[in-house]
Amino acid sequence: HDVTRAYIDGNVTSSGIGTDVKVDARSDQDLINVAVSGAGAGNTGVAGVLGLVVSGNTTEAFIGEGATVLSERDVDVSADNETLALNITGGVAAGKTAGVGGSSAINVILSETKAHIDQEAQVDARRATSILARANENVATGVLSGAGGGKAGVAASISVNTIITDTQAYIGEGAQINTDSNYGGGDQDVTIRATDDTLLVGASGGGAGGGTAGVGAAIDTGVVVKTVKAYIADDTVDDGNFATVNASDDIEIEALSTEDIVSGTLGAAGGGNTSVGGAVSVSVVTNDTQAYIGEAARVSAQGNVDVHAQDDTLAVVVAGGAAGGGTAGVGGSLAVTTVINDTKAYINDNAEVTANALDVDDHGVKVAADASEIITAIVAAGAGGGTAGVAATIGTTVVANTTEAYIGAGAKINQDTSGAGDEQMVEVAANDTTTAIGIGVSGAGGGSAGVGIASMTQVISKTTKAYTKDADGANPTIINAHKGLKISAANTDNLINLVVGAAGGGSAGVGGTLG
Repeated sequence: HDVTRAYIDGNVTSSGIGTDVKVDARSDQDLINVAVSGAGAGNTGVAGVLGLVVSGNTTEAFIGEGATVLSERDVDVSADNETLALNITGGVAAGKTAGVGGSSAINVILSETKAHIDQEAQVDARRATSILARANENVATGVLSGAGGGKAGVAASISVNTIITDTQAYIGEGAQINTDSNYGGGDQDVTIRATDDTLLVGASGGGAGGGTAGVGAAIDTGVVVKTVKAYIADDTVDDGNFATVNASDDIEIEALSTEDIVSGTLGAAGGGNTSVGGAVSVSVVTNDTQAYIGEAARVSAQGNVDVHAQDDTLAVVVAGGAAGGGTAGVGGSLAVTTVINDTKAYINDNAEVTANALDVDDHGVKVAADASEIITAIVAAGAGGGTAGVAATIGTTVVANTTEAYIGAGAKINQDTSGAGDEQMVEVAANDTTTAIGIGVSGAGGGSAGVGIASMTQVISKTTKAYTKDADGANPTIINAHKGLKISAANTDNLINLVVGAAGGGSAGVGGTLG
């Protein structure tokens, strides 16, 4: 486990006169593994290979508890974590009687990336204060296995990718940011941003042939679990020591997560009598993306205060199984994609937030949560046999998201509007758009009978809400704005299915679809 840290320790006073103050931690991991095996024998040949890549790292940049940092220019606290993992394996076997080939590639990426100003720290910058946590994972596996035997051939390929990350940018409880008026200036901004971008590519293929029987199978599994948060911390102790963040221009709190997933599997087999080819692809994404102003925090900007959380998921999944046998052929493919994301942007209970929107292009306070999912699943299977052929494809897509934007109970937004601009608004918005495309094709033929079945199922269950929380009469929620209050929630689902099942047989042919 690698640990990379850059920090200004607690109870330290640091001044930048005419210069910036920078606290920068950076990690780069390049992990490449290539493994190949082969075997040949007069009777039986067996070849197997396992490629394993495991990476764990922590990258952290911070200004410590109780520290004092003063800058006539910028204060920049940033943590950057870049991971590249490439795992390629291949196994080929041949035997006069039998050949068995197997290969697998496993990637496990565990990372933690944090940038923060700790509790009770005092930070003043005349220009920009930036707390930035950035993570990027590029992970790929390629797995191929092949086998051939005079009587039997068996080949199996397995690809497994697991990515678990925690990316956070925050200002701690009781921290004081830009509370010294001597450091005010027209360019004074505060940015708190956490971003995590993931690219995951998995390819798995297995092919086998045997004089009597052939079995080819391929499996690809991808699991992505991410936490991405940008925030000003809650006041957890009722001692009046809450976080205070000021800016003479804008304050931006943003959590951004993207996932691009590509999975391809192919299992093929041929046998003089019987052959079986199968492919399985499973992708799971479950993320927690949050941007928020914490309970009882005090935030004030002469321009805008933006709180924004966004998660975008793109998945392309292709699975194919093919088999041909002199007597019987069986081909099957299965693709399952599951997306369960929680995306929230909010101003928590009892927080006090002011955005005066003094410039003509300002808008005031905006709290927005956005999510999108684009999922394409293509599954195909084909089989042929001198007597019988059976082919089945199953595709399933599940999206179960929660997307919320809200202002908490007892919050005070723009209590005093006497110094506000005409464009001052308060907007709370939640949006989630899902596009799911499913294509399932199966075909089978046999001298006597052929059976082809294709199924494509899409399950969409989402909650999208924008609201203000209830408050009691003694501590009401107050929202003021010169131009108005806008609360909106929008959900869009675009679902497209194309399913084809075909079969032919000398005596009987059965084709079925479900979509």
